[in-house]
Amino acid sequence: MGANQTEVTWTFEGSMPYPMNLMMLFYDMEGLIGKDLADGLKNLKVILEK
Repeated sequence: MGANQTEVTWTFEGSMPYPMNLMMLFYDMEGLIGKDLADGLKNLKVILEK
């Protein structure tokens, strides 16, 4: 990493009881939360570049 770079590790963690945990295999998580994650990273970029 260079002097003007920031490394970000973004994780998502949770648990669900059966049978919901099996149903999540068929959900499009990128489609469900992808925009929120992208918006969060954009906001973080703005903050870090100040």
